[in-house]
Amino acid sequence: MTKSDFYRLCGGTFFVLVSNARKPIQSKAECYNGITSGLTEPEALLALAKTVIPDIPKPMNSEMKTLKDNTRDFKACLSNGGGFFRFGDQAVLKSFDVRVRQDYKQPLAAMNDFMDEFLDIKTSTKKDEYLVKGLVELLDADKEIGNDEIFYVRADGSTMTKSQILTASELCVQPFLLGLWHYVLTVVRDNKVGKDTYKDFCPPRGGAERIYTKQLGENSKREIAITYCDIDKTDNDFTEPKEHIPGENEENRAYKENDTSSANEEAASVPGTVINNNPFFLNISGGNNSIYNHVDKVEINHEARRDKGE
Repeated sequence: MTKSDFYRLCGGTFFVLVSNARKPIQSKAECYNGITSGLTEPEALLALAKTVIPDIPKPMNSEMKTLKDNTRDFKACLSNGGGFFRFGDQAVLKSFDVRVRQDYKQPLAAMNDFMDEFLDIKTSTKKDEYLVKGLVELLDADKEIGNDEIFYVRADGSTMTKSQILTASELCVQPFLLGLWHYVLTVVRDNKVGKDTYKDFCPPRGGAERIYTKQLGENSKREIAITYCDIDKTDNDFTEPKEHIPGENEENRAYKENDTSSANEEAASVPGTVINNNPFFLNISGGNNSIYNHVDKVEINHEARRDKGE
C-alpha cells in the first residue's frame, strides 16, 4: 500500500487545495500597518459557501470567532462547517443539489465569482493548473470513489464519470471545481473521513499554523489543458444584505429635528413667543380667538389686551 492509498476527497481536503491556490495575501508587517487583503481562509470559505447558500448572511462582529473556528475545523476535517456554514444541514444540501441539477448556471456563476475574487488564475504561477491537477490526483487516490461515479463538471451542467475525468486531456476550471464541490458536500457528506489526509497534507508544526506541503498538482505527470468558459456575473434573486441606509422619511426627520432645534433657539429670543412642536396649534390674537389647522407657533398679543385696559 502506497502512502496515498488512504487519501480521501471530502470538503476539508478540497478546501485545502483550493486555499493553496488563493491570490497572494498580505505579510505580517502589512497586517500590522492596517493593510488587509480580504483573502483570509474564513473569508474564502464564506465566499465559497455562497455557491451553496446564495443568501448566506455576512457574519456580525460577535460571530467572527465562530466563523474562524468553523473554518479551521472544516479544513481540518473535524466538522461539517458548524452552525455558521451549515454544510451538514440536509435542507441546505438538498436545495444546492437541486440547483446544480436543474439550474446549473446559477451555482456556476457563483463559483466563477468566487474564483475571480480569491484564486490566482490565468497567471504565470500556474496555480489554477496545479489546483486542477491536484484535485484529479486526489480523486484518483480515493479508492472509496468508484470509477462509474458521476460528477457535474461540464459547462453545460452535464456529467463525467471518475474514469472520464482521470483520462481527460482538457478540463474547464469553473465547472470542474463546482462539480467536485457539489460531490463532496452532497455525496461524501461526512467531512471527517478526510482527517488522516489532512494530517498528511498539513503536518503539525509544533503549535504553529499548519501549511499544505504535498504539492500534488505541481508534481503531477498528467497532461491536462485547462480552459475557462465565459460566464456572466451571478444572476439570481438573492441580494446581499447591506448596511442600513436611512430612507427618505428618516433623512427628512433627521433634517427637521436639526432644523427645529435651530429655529427654537432663534424664536426663543422673540418676546411673547411660545414654541410648540405639535402639528396642531391654537393661535390667540387680541380679543378674537381663531382656530387654525396648522401654524408654526403661538403668538399672544399682549399689546392689544393692554389697549383695552385689561
